[in-house]
Amino acid sequence: MSAAASSVPSSGTRPSAHRNAVRTAAVWSALEPLLSRDKLTVVDLGGGTGGFAVPVAELGHDVTVIDPSPDALAALGRRAAELGVDVTAIQGDVSTLAQMDAGSADLVLCHGVLEVVPNVAIALVGIRGVLKPGGSVSLLVGQRSSAVLSRAMAGHFSEARDLLEHSTMGRLGRRFTDGEVATALAAAGFQVTDTHGVRIFADLVPGSLLDSEPGAAESLVELELATAGLAEFRSFASQLHYIARLPEDPASGGRR
Repeated sequence: MSAAASSVPSSGTRPSAHRNAVRTAAVWSALEPLLSRDKLTVVDLGGGTGGFAVPVAELGHDVTVIDPSPDALAALGRRAAELGVDVTAIQGDVSTLAQMDAGSADLVLCHGVLEVVPNVAIALVGIRGVLKPGGSVSLLVGQRSSAVLSRAMAGHFSEARDLLEHSTMGRLGRRFTDGEVATALAAAGFQVTDTHGVRIFADLVPGSLLDSEPGAAESLVELELATAGLAEFRSFASQLHYIARLPEDPASGGRR
């Protein structure tokens, strides 16, 4: 069974798990080719309570989570212990990457982090520094067009207009366009190998439907996966997901 398929909860799972499985299925699907390799060294930046880190560790990879919240890291420790896996937890933020061994990681997960960092370019340079040549980053960011639409549909028209013209959204942080992310990754020396939309429909479907209709979560996952890579649907996605790779020869793409 694929990682994407196995992330869909079976009937009887708590309602919140249905929603989470639908929201993350497309990300797991994109990560599956990377995670199917031999044992990797993985850094989960902003990994919180281990929603990605613990399943990745269950696959046999060495995982380190960096997160500023001690409460989240404590929850991560409990989750890992319950499942009998080892995950290294470090309290810190993107600046902590500079304290790690250069070129030590095969994969960095950076999900929902660029929205709140002080400087996106510096954050990507930090990620590049910790990756081995040929290593990859999984980058998940909030998309601006979807956020504008959701603000407008909620009746917050001034907020929608402000977000359309600027990249920030108050306490929710930045929102990005596809072009902004692609440009930032290229400037940091990465080569994008996969791009797709995440949560194209998941945030629009009532949670009560997923909880009450047998098979609804599985069917919605199939729809999310079928449309994730289609350009005509990407602008509706709440998030954009990129898999980007460092060249084998660092001199051929950006300086380390």
